[in-house]
Amino acid sequence: MAGLNNEKCEACRRDSPSVTPEEIAQLKPQVPNWELIHENGIPKLDRVFTFENFKAAMNLTLRLGDLAEAQGLQPRLVSEWGRVQ
Repeated sequence: MAGLNNEKCEACRRDSPSVTPEEIAQLKPQVPNWELIHENGIPKLDRVFTFENFKAAMNLTLRLGDLAEAQGLQPRLVSEWGRVQ
């Protein structure tokens, strides 16, 4: 399996194949600061980034928004004082 840094994101659809437990075990070490959560029965990756102030958090939010838009993705980004999830 290729390294995640060499992959391009694709938006998931309801009919997209799920990642198998074996694939999760293989890929998880490549994203050590991310958690696998389940929301409404759907597995999702989650991470909290912390900052010293709101402006730094918003700068990351804007950068992530630009990257996501370029790849046709619409991630949930929650920006608060000193934190982005």
